[in-house]
Amino acid sequence: NNAGIMTGPDEAMHKSVDGIEATFATNVVGPAALTLSLLETLRASSSPGAPSRVVNIGSRSIMGFSGMGGPAQFDFDNIDGSKSFHGVEAYKNSKLAFAWLTYELARRSKDKSVTVNIVCPGFVPETAGEHAKGFQKFLFQHVLTHVPGAHSAAEASDNLVWAVTDPALADVTGKFFGERKPWDSGSDAQDTAKAKKLWETVCALAKIDDATVAKLGLA
Repeated sequence: NNAGIMTGPDEAMHKSVDGIEATFATNVVGPAALTLSLLETLRASSSPGAPSRVVNIGSRSIMGFSGMGGPAQFDFDNIDGSKSFHGVEAYKNSKLAFAWLTYELARRSKDKSVTVNIVCPGFVPETAGEHAKGFQKFLFQHVLTHVPGAHSAAEASDNLVWAVTDPALADVTGKFFGERKPWDSGSDAQDTAKAKKLWETVCALAKIDDATVAKLGLA
């Protein structure tokens, strides 16, 4: 699940065709709906010792770092952006929500025929700034590409391929990885009560009812 957007700092909030704030719709609700719609197929495609894999693309921005401010401050009462909206904060919040969703789906998938993990591919300035303008575009494409910890798109892609294919991860589920190693996503991301609440919120937004959740064995 690689689809993701971040609204620029000078852009206004916009919504999906379903009336959901676009960042949350693209980065969380859409991937959840797609994954659950394919879950039975993924189970059927698994074999002993080789579960199917769901790999979600996360971001260490949820813990905050230079250029993106402090840690994500998720507000369940502001998912629609009606109280306040800032593109970077909405992005960080969506990635925190995606971590919750990953952990919750992993907990609910009791038969272990499908593993569910989340991976931060690393900071990739060339793609993060591809829609930027003016000085911001120059900054992303010619300055931030040289800072420690920056990755090329090819390097970032390799991190994701590793999570999808490495045999050592065959039975690993419910983990956050960054640059081919486990990463501590922080206490807020590990909050099981918030993860459960986020799961219920996303199911409601995606129109996935309790009967469907039960049928999938995720109740």
